[in-house]
Amino acid sequence: MREIYLYEVVIYLNRKPVFSETIGVVVKDDGSTETLRGSELLKLVSESLNRVIGIGDIFWSEDRFGDDVGKTFKYTYCDKVLWDYIQYLNESEKIFSIKHVNWIPGST
Repeated sequence: MREIYLYEVVIYLNRKPVFSETIGVVVKDDGSTETLRGSELLKLVSESLNRVIGIGDIFWSEDRFGDDVGKTFKYTYCDKVLWDYIQYLNESEKIFSIKHVNWIPGST
């Protein structure tokens, strides 16, 4: 790994954040890139920090992959989060035998 760029992906529903996740874009030594999230990203960051000898006091920011991350995850995350939530509601309605009304937060 040569570089890692971290991005926060946030999904809003009715202008309220309902899901947030950190995405890492890893630039490998050969220049290729890989997108990591979840436990894969945590493992890489943990392993990288084990090799840190000192930490500088300079923060450098470059939005090199921001547009790509946004395009890649815009529809994927919405579909996944909403689908999981709808599945959860459907299962809850089956278990409790009651329809869930006004299931979108702040929709009343």
